[in-house]
Amino acid sequence: MEQGLQTERVAILPIPTFQMLSFFLTVETLRVANRIAGKELYEWVVVSLDGGPVTASNGMSVAAQFPISNCPPASTAFVTAGYDIDTGRTKPVLDWVRRMHRHGSRLVGLDAGPFSLAEAGLLDGRRATLHWESLEAFREAYPDVHVTDEVFELSGDVATSPAGMATIDLILGLIAERHGTDLAEQVAVFLIHDRIRKGGDIQRSLSQRVLSMREPGVGRAIRMMEENLETPVSIGKIAKQAGMSERKLQRLFAIYFNQSPLDYYRTLRLERARQLVCQTNIPLVEISVSCGFESQSWFSRAYRQRYDISPSDHRQQYRRDFKSLSNRAPVPITTTGWDMGGYNFGS
Repeated sequence: MEQGLQTERVAILPIPTFQMLSFFLTVETLRVANRIAGKELYEWVVVSLDGGPVTASNGMSVAAQFPISNCPPASTAFVTAGYDIDTGRTKPVLDWVRRMHRHGSRLVGLDAGPFSLAEAGLLDGRRATLHWESLEAFREAYPDVHVTDEVFELSGDVATSPAGMATIDLILGLIAERHGTDLAEQVAVFLIHDRIRKGGDIQRSLSQRVLSMREPGVGRAIRMMEENLETPVSIGKIAKQAGMSERKLQRLFAIYFNQSPLDYYRTLRLERARQLVCQTNIPLVEISVSCGFESQSWFSRAYRQRYDISPSDHRQQYRRDFKSLSNRAPVPITTTGWDMGGYNFGS
């Protein structure tokens, strides 16, 4: 592949017990982008606390080329962490995160990686997401961060993702942002990834799997909501189906989602409506009916309240913004203040 001036370097810092799947999906998605583009759009380097190998949660290790104290400049810097959250909040890691950010890198937190970004002060007042296992602990530790349960969040010069298969969606979003949606879609096809989820799609595992294990009744309630989007059923009937009182259902939803069952149900319907508005040509009146709204005016009011934009304007904006991504110039790598050391990191 030809080496171009616009090649972007990606630095990856795995914290011990990191998720191997998200690590490989990050590298492989970028590698496939290089292959399809026919040139080296991306190169990557792995760094660690001491320059030695890092062991993942599955017991396998990844070799690092550099210690973080000698990390080369990069346009994007990833922190991927798993169970060992405390190591990700130590001074060496936080110093590296702040240094990379100060020198122009976009910081990306995967899985529990957002703990490092939040501890470094990069997420205050921003939207962020992370793996469902860590959501509640994260909310408690960082009340100034707007925590969501979406598949990824792009917030300016920082990004977060719960990892797992959502890693592909995040990387495809970054590829689309830099090099156009056509390339991102070709990469998705190559990886047999049938639908590119956008920021805004929720982690289905949170509603369907996790609560089914922790609170089977809540899981049953959510499944009933999801199965009845077009013709909503009453919260009382949902509570009965879930095998609990309506009052208990209200309490559990407040604990897990910080909202009422009715608000959660409406959010599910609006999230489905948003997907149809942005990704299909279905008439808005049909979308309103298919998502359980009695009139288009009611649907439009609820949609605007949720997304701060009308359905028709959102559809136009989505198509306009999606098209404009392919016209964006790649972001240059900032090297000011760095010693390149003569290294060339290939794929």
